Amino acid sequence: MNSSRGNKDFGKGDTEHSEAIGNSSSTYTWEPRDEVKGDIARMMFYMDVRYAGQDSDVPNLELVNYTNTPAETTDNKLYLVNFVLYYNGISMIQ
Repeated sequence: MNSSRGNKDFGKGDTEHSEAIGNSSSTYTWEPRDEVKGDIARMMFYMDVRYAGQDSDVPNLELVNYTNTPAETTDNKLYLVNFVLYYNGISMIQ
């Protein structure tokens, strides 16, 4: 499954994964199953806050609201913040 997700951004998927039931993908996005969406959102919020570029040896990761392309996978951005906010709202902390 990790190779199927690869560097895809979290977002709306249109084709269900054959081995990871409940997960789906499209050309540039991966949609996790509903049960883990909130956990993923909170992990991404943590990464944005923790890796804010305040230390010289730590990259500045940034949540943004657009999709990357394969050529942009090393630009220190965490994409599609609207989906992350949505994930956080539908899957509360257990």
